Order: sequence, then structure tokens, then C-alpha cells
Amino acid sequence: MRTACLSLFAFIAALLFAALPARAMMDHGNAAPSAYSDRAFLSAMLAHHEGAVDMAELFFKSPKKYQDPKVASWADAVIKVQKAEIAEMKQLLQPLGGLEKSAYDPMKEAMAHMLAEGADMNANMRFVELMLPHHAMAVEMAVPALVHSDNPKVLDLAEAIIIEQAKEMRQFKAWLMAADHTRH
Repeated sequence: MRTACLSLFAFIAALLFAALPARAMMDHGNAAPSAYSDRAFLSAMLAHHEGAVDMAELFFKSPKKYQDPKVASWADAVIKVQKAEIAEMKQLLQPLGGLEKSAYDPMKEAMAHMLAEGADMNANMRFVELMLPHHAMAVEMAVPALVHSDNPKVLDLAEAIIIEQAKEMRQFKAWLMAADHTRH
């Protein structure tokens, strides 16, 4: 499954690099960003967060007796934190002209593909295995915002995403390592 998640992550990353020039790739000739915009960042991150909420809600559709309490606490936190950030992003988008569909739609599609992965896994492993590349993508998306945005609220959001999702990724890795040990 990890190979499938990594290949899915590579597919999604390629899709984003192709579809979102707002990823703030650096021009090789100078240090100026090539097309970063807060609007594109927020629009893509909005769809990304919606995908995380969908993954967490899918986890809670599994029978409660099979839900690892730690994984359930992570899924609950994803729903609470990311719904709050979704509301914040919607507010931040209003003065920028609203949702940028060219950034939102490809990410929404990528999240649908990610959600379809791991259907043969138990709910705990599926959530953790899929949230690792999902969070890695969020961190990758937030770095250009932290580097190029001039909006203090966008900077705060990008920083919070990087810190919290990196912390959760470390927790997920520890849980997976412990789960691997219990199988052997």
C-alpha cells in the first residue's frame, strides 16, 4: 500500500505542478516567483482541506469497534481544525475575488482520487497511510505561501499548516512503526 500511496502522491504532485503555476516555482534566472498568488494557494488548499475532512468522515463510517482510539482522535482533530481553516480560507478569498476554479478544481479531483485509494485496507491503516502523503502535500503547498505572500493572515495560515501537519505526520509515522511491530 505504501508504494501505491507514494505513486499516488507522485501523480498528484505532477498534476499540481502542471495545473497550478501558482505553486511559486522559482525562475532559474532570478529569485522572483513565477505566478504565486494568495488566491490560487487558498483555492487549492481549500479543496485539499475538504479532501482531508472527507477522509476523516470516511474513517468514521467504519464500525466503531474497529476504530483505534488514537486514529479516531486524529480523524476528529482533522475535521475540527480543517473545517475551521476552510471557513478562514473562504473569508480570505472574498476580497481576492473568490474561489479560483483553475486552482480548486484540479485539487478537488486529486482529492477524489486519493479518497478512492486503500479500499481494501482496514479503516485505521487507510486513514493513516493516506493522511501521510496528504499532509506532506499540504506542507509542500504551504511553503511557497510562507515565502511569497504579503498577507499576514495567509502567512499565519501557511505557518500553522506546516507546523501542525508536520507534527501529525511524525505521530502517524510512530503509529505505523508500532503497528508494524505488532504484526511480526
